[in-house]
Amino acid sequence: MSRFLIFGSIGWDRPIWLDQPLSSGARLLGFSGSDHTSNLPEGRLGGAASNGAACLVNAGHQVAVWSALRTDEVGQDIKNRLIDLGIDVSFLHAMEPVGGETIILIEPDGERTILFQHGDPNLDRTLRRVLKQQTARIDLSKIKSFNPDGMILRSLFHGFEQLAHLHQVSTVAHWPQGAQTSIIPADVLIGSRDDLVTAQLLDHPFAHAAKACGGRLKGLIITNGKTGGEVITEQRRIAFVSPSVKQIDATGAGDAFAAGVLDALIAGADLVEAAQHGATWGSTSASLIGSAEPRAEDTFRSWHRTTAPAD
Repeated sequence: MSRFLIFGSIGWDRPIWLDQPLSSGARLLGFSGSDHTSNLPEGRLGGAASNGAACLVNAGHQVAVWSALRTDEVGQDIKNRLIDLGIDVSFLHAMEPVGGETIILIEPDGERTILFQHGDPNLDRTLRRVLKQQTARIDLSKIKSFNPDGMILRSLFHGFEQLAHLHQVSTVAHWPQGAQTSIIPADVLIGSRDDLVTAQLLDHPFAHAAKACGGRLKGLIITNGKTGGEVITEQRRIAFVSPSVKQIDATGAGDAFAAGVLDALIAGADLVEAAQHGATWGSTSASLIGSAEPRAEDTFRSWHRTTAPAD
């Protein structure tokens, strides 16, 4: 068993299942958990930190999440769900609720679109991110007391630069993180091909990634949806393929991928093996309903156990 700390969002999502793919001008039928034909609850636990933590806990690890938690009834429900999953909630920080709700639009093929609905015309993405993270400032002494073996940086909370002092802790980060001038203290960066294209980073991606990490970077993993992706280091580029599954709900698949990568790296895998293991976890997540749900034991099997010799 290893100890992991995940920095990222936790939230309450409302899934809407669509009868047709999203398209301009379409007339769609959607149902939610309140519909009698669905087994889903009215809402469900979500957010990148919750999704990744749920996978790692299922694999038998001890996991804590560092995030901002709303102080209303929904926030308490979120906290209770995390505890029920076996996730350490001692690093949650109170924040005033941001008006609105997160709606997950799920198409028949399992692809999802995330929609944050709110009533404030001045609340853009940047402002919402600031409001959510304003109280979740990094406390290095608390992190050292937890003594993590590995960390995932899905969100860069205030003071994240201090994490560079934990240079012996294997760290995976989402990239790109938006407008960011400080060095990301990570050994491995994971970014989707679409995000890198949007940020104009796909030309010479390893050079851009190494600059973002200040020379600490060991490798870059570029994902390409459900097909697989590519591992890039200073010396080589190697493709990997995701297992073929029937996709039901892609929500949280990327978070499961990152969790699987870290699980394997801590267990001694090389970067290509870790990417392949992450792809297995991501595909598994996409084949299931929900993203941070209770699962049968060994739904997400650790890399250590998959490579251990048979008895």
